[in-house]
This record gives sequence, C-alpha cells and structure tokens, in this order.
Amino acid sequence: MDPGRRPAADNGTLALGTLARTLDPGGDRAELPYELEIGANITGTAGFVFSANNGTLLLSGNNAGLSGDVIRTNGNFAIASDTAFGTGGC
Repeated sequence: MDPGRRPAADNGTLALGTLARTLDPGGDRAELPYELEIGANITGTAGFVFSANNGTLLLSGNNAGLSGDVIRTNGNFAIASDTAFGTGGC
C-alpha cells in the first residue's frame, strides 16, 4: 500500500450484523489526517468498538441502519455525516 494513503471503505455497505466488532487500524500515522475512513453505510444491531492507540477514524457514511452502540477505547472520531453514529449511542 502507498504509505501516503490511509485504508478506506469508501462505498457500499459494511454489514456488521448482530455480533459486535472491533476496528483497530493500528497506531497513529502522523503523516495522515485519519488512520481509517469508513464512507460505506454501516448497518447492524450490535455496533462496534474503535481502538486505535491515538489514531483517528473518519465516519462519513449514512449509518442510519446502525442501531448498536459505537464505543471508543482509544483514539478519536472525526465525523462527516449527521448519521455517523447511527441510532445507537456513542
């Protein structure tokens, strides 16, 4: 992968289903504004845990279909959508 590009899920749907997931894109890469961008629409009832050792996750999709909680244990969120956290909690 090009070291100047961050991993991204730019389109489509990221279906988490009923099982809680952990997203960990690794540590903070100072040369990038975000360590992971999810622009895909996230759906599911269980939600996810974000753990990134000071990294940043950009949520930019329409996540109205996500009803589970979004939990941050480390790192930061950047939001580019009114429905970034779905209908669950954060």
